[in-house]
Amino acid sequence: MLAIGLRTRHGETGGAQIYLINPQGGEAQPLTAPGAPVQSFEWSPDSRYVAFQTVDYNAARINLADIEKGDVIPIKVPDIANAR
Repeated sequence: MLAIGLRTRHGETGGAQIYLINPQGGEAQPLTAPGAPVQSFEWSPDSRYVAFQTVDYNAARINLADIEKGDVIPIKVPDIANAR
């Protein structure tokens, strides 16, 4: 499985999204939903997960997608901007 990031034209879906595609062929399947643009993504070393960062309403979020199950799990991260 390959993950590719695609940036759409402004206004269509709100920025870059991640799609998965089988290198043997087939159509690209969306991993992320429109509305929260993806800033970056990375595969786990075992290729079972894709971690990605989104930004919506000026809030950054980190998510972990289980490729086999299709689940997207939000990861809680301390608010560094307000930490003292």
